[in-house]
Amino acid sequence: MSEQVANNRFIQDLERVAQVRSEISVCLSKLAETINQAELAGDSSSGKLSLERDIEDITVASKNLQQGVFHLLVLGDMKRGKSTFLNALIGENLLPSDVNPCTAVLTVLRYGPEKKVTIHFNDGKSPQQLDFQNFKYKYTIDPAEAKKLEQEKKQAFPDVDYAVVEYPLTLLEKGIEIVDSPGLNDTEARNELSLGYVNNCHAILFVMRASQPCTLGERRYLENYIKGRGLTVFFLVNAWDQVRESLIDPDDVEELKASEDRLRQVFNANLAEYCSVEGQNIYDERVFELSSIQALRRRLKNPQADLEGTGFPKFMEALNTFLTRERAIAELRQVRTLARQAVNHTREAVARRLPLLDQDVNFALLGLGVGFLQADQARRELVKTAKKELVKHLPQVAHEQSQVVYNAVKECFDSYEREVSKRINDDIVSRKSELDNLVKQKETREINRESEFNRLKNLQEDVIAQLQKIEAAYSNILAYYS
Repeated sequence: MSEQVANNRFIQDLERVAQVRSEISVCLSKLAETINQAELAGDSSSGKLSLERDIEDITVASKNLQQGVFHLLVLGDMKRGKSTFLNALIGENLLPSDVNPCTAVLTVLRYGPEKKVTIHFNDGKSPQQLDFQNFKYKYTIDPAEAKKLEQEKKQAFPDVDYAVVEYPLTLLEKGIEIVDSPGLNDTEARNELSLGYVNNCHAILFVMRASQPCTLGERRYLENYIKGRGLTVFFLVNAWDQVRESLIDPDDVEELKASEDRLRQVFNANLAEYCSVEGQNIYDERVFELSSIQALRRRLKNPQADLEGTGFPKFMEALNTFLTRERAIAELRQVRTLARQAVNHTREAVARRLPLLDQDVNFALLGLGVGFLQADQARRELVKTAKKELVKHLPQVAHEQSQVVYNAVKECFDSYEREVSKRINDDIVSRKSELDNLVKQKETREINRESEFNRLKNLQEDVIAQLQKIEAAYSNILAYYS
């Protein structure tokens, strides 16, 4: 697939995801408003249905979808070509990427209608706006100076927290936000700043260099900060074109193949463990050999240039697949689940309320007490039976010879019992709150049963209608990618 086709497909898919996000966000907002209005109306009729938690959850989900962007964090040692890679990715010479200077502050690249750089400080000073030339001049440093600061454990700009670069680029406008971090071999304080973004990103773009394969610093960083955290990492082996240039005879095909194969073996040996999902090897979907400087030169001459041979088309296709299919679908699936839960809770609350409109409330409260005792007894029996079954199947040696195993199993069940108890108790409190609301309303005013019946039935129909729209939007995007 050519770069132009891959890039166009990426933009189209981002637009599609943004459209579905917006559509579902509106439905969630209407769903929350419908339930909230019903709760307010309940104050003057049969009482609230205790759906506050559902209202809060889907309101937050709606806002997150509406404001949602994909966060990409670019990591890597200094002088690995991170800024050059980003400039090639966006197609403009935007970030400092000269031969000598190193980017010295963490930089957030996001969409803005106008070109603008804002420096944010950590000492209470107001943010400062700069033009691009002054930003490049003021906040880049020479590698020798950077090395000296590293040895002295100092930061180049200790009063600067981060910089925000706003730019009217299509890729950014369609929902991509990129964080360009300072080098890994910089001060510990700056490493901590980069790590603050790690857990909040959708994917990490870890830039390495073909001429310095898997250095000790890179391996140590991956081991200490990335391994075992369930993070998605794309490893970008930059400057792959320099492998040929380093040969005595650049035209010797066999020598080039042998040199490239040796490098691939080194990278595979060190990176394979970070390219496995549930036991499945996805190395070819996570490690890419790039020539960023070649790609940048072509795109500066012609934004629509063919980047075949630079590694970018294959990487862009993989990033697109991950963001717009895997992550976006997972995000929308989770939101759909929240909507289903809210609708189910609403229907269950209505189903409980309708019979109580004619019932004696004191009798209902008595039933609630009996139900609590039954639920508590059921909980105890469940945990007791499960414990017996586990002990029966545990090897005797584990119980007799390993107190650690015994304590771990005991803590597991104690934790399980606490969680079950909490959930049952929360449910009981919620149900009692519903009945308390109903008691209060019946004591203070006469409830029009027919009017209340119709109100609650309409509530059910309205929330189901919003859920159906969410289900349709989710099904449509699945069909789009199938």
